[in-house]
Amino acid sequence: MATTFELRDLYKTLEEDQWRKEEGNAFSQQLALVQEVLFHPFARDSDRIEAIELWLQRHQPCIFGRMAAATHGVHFCILTDEDIVTSDQHVASRIQDARLAWKRRSLRPAAGMALPAHGFMLIVASRRIALARPDANLHRLASKLRQLWGCESSETDHGTVSWETLFLANPNDDMFAKFTFSIDFFAAHGDGRWWHDHRAPGGFAFTANSIGHLRRYREWYEKVTLQPRAAAFAGNGGNFPV
Repeated sequence: MATTFELRDLYKTLEEDQWRKEEGNAFSQQLALVQEVLFHPFARDSDRIEAIELWLQRHQPCIFGRMAAATHGVHFCILTDEDIVTSDQHVASRIQDARLAWKRRSLRPAAGMALPAHGFMLIVASRRIALARPDANLHRLASKLRQLWGCESSETDHGTVSWETLFLANPNDDMFAKFTFSIDFFAAHGDGRWWHDHRAPGGFAFTANSIGHLRRYREWYEKVTLQPRAAAFAGNGGNFPV
């Protein structure tokens, strides 16, 4: 198959966000401090993940996100400008490798060996994207990245809905539970705007979190039963034989 560069070409169409340059519209200190790490040319992925986890614990409005970040229950895939301009195939491979690692570590956790991740976060750590105007060009770029992810999607009257799937082995029998859950979008551009609760440091990010997977893991592997309200919110996974 021929090498393609659609993501790179869309990246080049981005225009600067003039609103962000106006007085009083700079990134909040909370976001700016994390982005210093994310954009540093010599930062390692481990440095970036540590910074993001700390930010999620303190500033993520979702309780699940804060809890998962505090227990290293999120699996990360971090892309940089260098990845974006390489090729579509390179980006897709990076995402698929991380996605497979996430599903494997969460399928059959082993005490002391494998800590499951109940969520997945795909982050593009890019100063250019963070400073870009949130317009149709940015939307096309994000949509192309979601396409390269390979997650399932369908069109609705309100836009595209995408979802992911995780499995968890029941240690008591030969069954697995299947969990299907939606994917959400966050971006640095929301900082200070009306969609402030969907802000994220770095550029933009897609998240996929399964509270149902967390619930079953706690029950089956840690012998902890969630409170009724939390359990109802978590939902149920469907069991099926191997």
